[in-house]
Amino acid sequence: MPSVIPPQQTLAEAFNKVETNEWLCMLVPLIVLAHFTMLGLTILNPKRAHTFTVGWFVLSGWIHSYLEMSFTFFRDNQYFSGAMDLYSASDFRYGYPMEEGTAAMETITAFLDGPLCLIAAYAFVTRKNYYHPIALIVCVMQLYGLTWFCLHPLFSEYSHVSSDPGLFWIICVGMNMPWAIFPSILLYKSFTAIVKQFETTPPAVTEKAKVA
Repeated sequence: MPSVIPPQQTLAEAFNKVETNEWLCMLVPLIVLAHFTMLGLTILNPKRAHTFTVGWFVLSGWIHSYLEMSFTFFRDNQYFSGAMDLYSASDFRYGYPMEEGTAAMETITAFLDGPLCLIAAYAFVTRKNYYHPIALIVCVMQLYGLTWFCLHPLFSEYSHVSSDPGLFWIICVGMNMPWAIFPSILLYKSFTAIVKQFETTPPAVTEKAKVA
């Protein structure tokens, strides 16, 4: 992490630096990937595919695997580096080069969280018995990552976030808030479902498990 704090920008200044083609290169692949994933899941089970749970896991999965992987490994690419600059104007850890701890956390997110989100979506749609364990793991990882990022600045001598209210509340806080809300809801649902499953296990099966 550089010792010099990057120049402060306003939301408008950072936003205006993003070219139209950069928005397209960032958003179009994300939308296309999510669309075709949802299309495939709809073919498997239309009723279960068109749910909040599946929509969140699919969108979250591709954000992790596409956008966050790009932030980590293709930070200086020519396609949507301006959009990355917009986010890094609010959170300096995402500048170029990316802060080491942030890069490590984002690598885990891209290679583990992203694929696991898509597996969770598939498992939910097809009613696989491993859905709740996968969902539990994914949600814990997402909440852990978010907590890490929130606590990290408290243990650093450098400023990590913009003092501009627009950049801080709209970009830094606003774009991360869903990962505080939705994983918490899904974590609770999967946790209670797993606990309920143990509670409803027949006594004979429970006794066998204890002997084994």
